[in-house]
Amino acid sequence: MKENAVTKPVRDTFLLSLSTALATVIQALATFGLTKLITTEDFGAWREFVLAAGFTGVLHAGYADGLQVVWCSPKSASVQPDVRVALTTLLATHLLWISIGLAISLTLPNLESFPFFFAAVGLYAFIWNASTALQFRAQCRERFARLSAFSIAYPTIFLVSAGFLVAARSATALHLAIAYCLAAAIATIFVLVDPQDFSSETGTESSRRSARLGNLIRIGAPILSLNYTSLGMVNFDKAAAAILFPASPFAIYAFASVLVALINSVIAGGSRVLLPAFARHASRGTLDPAVMTSTRAVVLLWSVAVATYFPAIAIVARFLPRYTAAVELSRLFFLSSVFLALAQMVHVNACRALHVERSYLRRTWVLLFLGFVAALAVGHWLSMEALAALSLVVSIIWSLIGIAVLTEAGIQAHDPVTLLTVVWCGTCFIAAASLLSPLGGAVLYLLASAPLWTLWWRRYRDTAVASGP
Repeated sequence: MKENAVTKPVRDTFLLSLSTALATVIQALATFGLTKLITTEDFGAWREFVLAAGFTGVLHAGYADGLQVVWCSPKSASVQPDVRVALTTLLATHLLWISIGLAISLTLPNLESFPFFFAAVGLYAFIWNASTALQFRAQCRERFARLSAFSIAYPTIFLVSAGFLVAARSATALHLAIAYCLAAAIATIFVLVDPQDFSSETGTESSRRSARLGNLIRIGAPILSLNYTSLGMVNFDKAAAAILFPASPFAIYAFASVLVALINSVIAGGSRVLLPAFARHASRGTLDPAVMTSTRAVVLLWSVAVATYFPAIAIVARFLPRYTAAVELSRLFFLSSVFLALAQMVHVNACRALHVERSYLRRTWVLLFLGFVAALAVGHWLSMEALAALSLVVSIIWSLIGIAVLTEAGIQAHDPVTLLTVVWCGTCFIAAASLLSPLGGAVLYLLASAPLWTLWWRRYRDTAVASGP
């Protein structure tokens, strides 16, 4: 029994990590394939849909996050929201959003990147938010094999669907959006839906009462606010680019950001792991060394992962010459990824563990508002390169805000070695990427960074021992 208690979390972590890596590869295949096989205009319009779809979680107003809190709480094990009631509630509320999207598509078609854009976004909102609720259900029931299978099935089904559309010469932005919705729906139905959740007699009055919309929104709205504030900080420049630029220029900007997909997947996976870890260290009184250990680990992972720029650019130059303009933009995105990773993985989760997220949110909201206004101005008056540079500046400020909030709470979130690593590796990366070929740049970057990695790793091991498991 003791062995099983130890090996199960290890096995679950391995499954989630492996599935995330495979999903990233599949998504990369779909992205590179579409950029090669469809027009720049269709790719740009398609990426605008993906950008809008990424924010549809706000339409459940925290209901799904409230479900997660209640489902995962051992205190409410006896009286929990019924899955059928929860999905019915989501359907009823999202019929309104689908109707609004359809009305906009019919009355204001000039606002859309492709026909029925807003209607497709409304449809995806219901599918994805229902899927999110079922993902939370699986997470709370420790059905990690289902979660792993879903993370692979969703992009795989879309990749196959997109392949059929390309073969049929029907891969328009609208058809890709429909395929995206269908892929999410099919993967959800066949992987996430557990018959036990629908066959059991849980539809009592108490469970219906616990699934009431208002109750769960009050529980989940703060969590939703924090999550989507972070999402806004990551995508505010892309939202401005989608507003300002036609489909073809936006396709270049969107593709440049897609090249950082590997690092983004690490951020997403790491965020799931660090929140419970930080909560555990906060209860033990060892959060300070844990935050410092995590900060150094993030910087180390970034300093290695940023080298993926060089093979990615070689692929672009060889197979996707239409998107070579994205090369210079992507350098800035690769550089800013370390600050986004620190903010999303370390600072957000540490603030939640310390219960100082409100102070952190207020400052982040101000930065998000100012950053978005500045992005509209910079994108309108200057260029896409200036917009990408602005996103780098804002990501640095966001990271500094997190450090300031944690410092006020008595937690150290930076040290000279961390700062030296970011400055040195960032400078070496920009120099190698700007002056040499992809192969030469990769060799120069690895040689220049290796001595610092050795020093840094020794200090990281010392901090890891101090923070404990």
